[in-house]
Amino acid sequence: RDSPNTAAKRQGVVMFGLVAIAALALSPAIYRNIQNLHDRTSSPYYFPTPTGIFDHLRRATANGPSTVLADQDLSVTIPAYVANAGIVAHRMPTTSEVFPADRQSEALQRLIDQDAFFRSSFLTPESMDVLRRYGVRYVVTASGSDLDTQLRLSPQWFDWQLDDQSYSLYAVDPAGLPANTATLLGNTAIANQQWELAEQYYQGALSKDPGDLLALLGLAEIAHAHGDFDIAVQHLQSAIDQDPLVNVPNLHYRLGQLDAERGKLDSAKAEFISAESQAPQVARFHEALGDVCLTLDDKACAVEQYHQAVDTRNLPSQDTRLIAEGDLWRRRGHTDDALALYQQAVDQRPSLFNQLTLLDALSEIRQYDRAEALVTSLRGAHPLSSEVLAVQANLAAAQGQTDRAVDLYRRAIAVQAALTQDS
Repeated sequence: RDSPNTAAKRQGVVMFGLVAIAALALSPAIYRNIQNLHDRTSSPYYFPTPTGIFDHLRRATANGPSTVLADQDLSVTIPAYVANAGIVAHRMPTTSEVFPADRQSEALQRLIDQDAFFRSSFLTPESMDVLRRYGVRYVVTASGSDLDTQLRLSPQWFDWQLDDQSYSLYAVDPAGLPANTATLLGNTAIANQQWELAEQYYQGALSKDPGDLLALLGLAEIAHAHGDFDIAVQHLQSAIDQDPLVNVPNLHYRLGQLDAERGKLDSAKAEFISAESQAPQVARFHEALGDVCLTLDDKACAVEQYHQAVDTRNLPSQDTRLIAEGDLWRRRGHTDDALALYQQAVDQRPSLFNQLTLLDALSEIRQYDRAEALVTSLRGAHPLSSEVLAVQANLAAAQGQTDRAVDLYRRAIAVQAALTQDS
């Protein structure tokens, strides 16, 4: 599902499958401890800071506070940058930790409502209820996501302000939101895969307003679900044709996805170019174009687009950007290309995280001699690092050295336990 990409994540210090191998030889308690090591955050995490959106919100709320509905990550940073911006819920600390004991049910409801709003791919009557319940004046979505497309195609309710670092800001008047409409009810039906009911609602909406963009999008999604690509494309093109001068990158992006899915790669490339040129701050548009370029064997185009995708993020240094770009290549199975970028990151800044990222990739493509040399060096430089021990255990397990891997996992747990006691 769509979701925001807000962190430069290494591909895992402890690989699940290898932990499972070691688990065969370990007690349940030790296995639980190994899983704790696996689940720990093993990479630097950067909460999103779309400064353009923050600047806009500071100006917009200069005369008084307003409620902003954003995802959990962004809800952490918004209050730090925008004094008059209230949020619905957050997780660091959680809303429950902030609210007093006699308001815990309200705190829980806030978290539930926030999750429900952003988990949905469609605007529904329940979405409108959430916005009205908290008097939301601004909504921030992950740019190019399904939900973002819904807001983008509802200018009568949501006034798009700007895109920044793959987030999109909308202004909204909660008093002007409808309780329900035929289109919103159609969205509820399509979310429940009630195709015929959804189509009835959408057709009813279009009989009253032939330019209802959400209804046209809904019909396109129904056609796509039934494999009727030509009809889906016709509905999307009808939505674009309502006003060709309107900035509709999300619709071009969706058209590109449909073209790519049915193998029309040149058409897909043209649509993705339209999307990313109209919205250059949206990473997923660059990634989509890069992917189709890669399929068309146009690697230079892919390199440029993945680079631009990383540039949309507010990463703190060049080495973190190289790691993020390497991750893009690695997720697409191009580990050799990722390896070169990881090595550049290590050369620029030989931090433990960067070297562990390189080590994990080396192990993935079975360059075991090079990986062993690196992990030996890391053990010498970081003798009290449970992460290094765990990665060395992974490396042993990958080479079939189960007894050695079990011993290293035990040592990693012991080091972690000792450090926890000391702290």
